Amino acid sequence: MSAENKRIAVVGAGAAGLISAKTLIEAGFEVVVFEAGSQAGGMWVYENDTGASVAYRNLHINTDIGVARLSDFAFAPGTSDYPHHTEMRAFLDRYADTFDVRSRIRFRTRVTDVSPRDAEGWQITVEGGQVEEFDAVVIATGHLNDARWPELPGAFSGSYIHAAQYREPTAYAGKRICIIGIGNSACDIACDVAMLADRVVVASRTGTLIWPKWAFGFPLTRLRTLFQWPLVPPRMSTWLYKTVSRLIVWMIFGSMSQYGISPPEKRTHPTSNQFFLSHVKYRRIEVKPGIVALDGARVTFADGSAEEFDCLIAATGYTVRFPYFKPGLLDFDDTRLPLYKRVVPVQWRGLYFVGYFNLDSGLNPVFENQAQWVADLEAGRCALPSPEEMEADIEHRRQELKDKYLSRPRLNLEEEYMRYTAALRAERKRKPGRELVAR
Repeated sequence: MSAENKRIAVVGAGAAGLISAKTLIEAGFEVVVFEAGSQAGGMWVYENDTGASVAYRNLHINTDIGVARLSDFAFAPGTSDYPHHTEMRAFLDRYADTFDVRSRIRFRTRVTDVSPRDAEGWQITVEGGQVEEFDAVVIATGHLNDARWPELPGAFSGSYIHAAQYREPTAYAGKRICIIGIGNSACDIACDVAMLADRVVVASRTGTLIWPKWAFGFPLTRLRTLFQWPLVPPRMSTWLYKTVSRLIVWMIFGSMSQYGISPPEKRTHPTSNQFFLSHVKYRRIEVKPGIVALDGARVTFADGSAEEFDCLIAATGYTVRFPYFKPGLLDFDDTRLPLYKRVVPVQWRGLYFVGYFNLDSGLNPVFENQAQWVADLEAGRCALPSPEEMEADIEHRRQELKDKYLSRPRLNLEEEYMRYTAALRAERKRKPGRELVAR
């Protein structure tokens, strides 16, 4: 079947969905985008009417515009180095209009079921019961939709929310706040409330490396582009980039231990924040080890100290959930998605996932790389290896993450930009000539 005769559905009109749709439209496919809300932009739409956006009022993205841009579409002149969520939404709105993606979006159309047809292809059911058939489906609804609540060692009597529910700092003026976690959201929220709250404590079982957003006036995430040399293997480029970055971090901040942050035992995802460690130095924020007991308002930490708090905020990440798949369709355990190269489920043909990974760089270009591979597969320009080879590759990556990274749900999705994009480019060169995937 030629590209122009194939219909492909994209579920979700956030960044991953818009980029997938644009790429597939340009490849000649008939594309329909299903979006539960009334606007494009996904999580970058503040107070999105889907109820799924986790954006807070002062949210900025953690990668700069130099690495978050797309191959044929840049941010508007005057955009912040690290765009505010309103600037990110404006970028995506302009992208949807420039490439005529918006006309393909069915707004206020929530998908309730995605199922394989008896022969080939897929069928999609939406609220109201309407059913439509497609040759392929791209799932692009993200992995930040379902808050992960930690198991608390006791009961807390004060206000208790997840970071996904946090919006603005004014409600925390004069309060004593404890934040669980030391990732990007935890540090952002701690900085957001630090100037208004009476006390802010960040409690974390494990350490991390906190990167500044700027170094010597230069966006630090853009440093990666200086190490992408054609003749240097991706592993070596990644090692050089991370080694130089760590040296710069040490030159600016010194050792993390002087801030009360212990070095992690294995690799983890770095936290990006320009102000957090300064707040720690000014004693507006204190870093504590993990919580070992809760009793009413009293919180006891692993170092034996205890104090009372008004608010507890769990910045503990998200679970991965697909409410539109019937039980058993996909065999996965929380964030352990058995996808070949993070995109293809081995047991199904014509089903793809764009955006289900965690990265040390800008996400948008990788969405684009994934979508280009999907377009090539559906157009027959490249092929997949055998199911056995794909399963072996998935297991190899799972074991690699287990050996090298801390055991945390979020890190099951971890990828390194240069290595991963090189792998996607290699897949696009795999010559067709065999059946793609057996059911």
